[in-house]
Amino acid sequence: MDANHSLRPLVLTFQIPAQATERVIRSLAPRQRICPWSPDGDWNLLDRDDVAALLLSDAEAPASACAWIRRLRGRAPALPIIFLARRHSPETELLVRRAGIHYFLHDTALERELPLLLEALERRPHSAPPPTLLEQQEAVR
Repeated sequence: MDANHSLRPLVLTFQIPAQATERVIRSLAPRQRICPWSPDGDWNLLDRDDVAALLLSDAEAPASACAWIRRLRGRAPALPIIFLARRHSPETELLVRRAGIHYFLHDTALERELPLLLEALERRPHSAPPPTLLEQQEAVR
């Protein structure tokens, strides 16, 4: 392990298909470290200062992905969640944005946009996304 290993940002992946994982590794290495994450694993990993983002795919149905996004947001509200979509669907994009993702990334733009997106995240402090419409409505009640 090199001396700078612990200084490089960590990108967590969750439900990313193998082919997409290979493309993520190619596009981010050696600048970031990539680590698969599972809800069966260490939830404290989400709170680490060196975690730059969590990359989640549409491998499951949109409703299931939205449930995970809300759960992740509840546990680590400041952690940027990047949603990777295999196909562009305005309906899916709307659903996952409402659930609380930080960024929606289409699979065809993965290699080009993901490194730029993570570079931009490194330059700013983590902050929670703006509240969803539902959260705003519930706050008024």
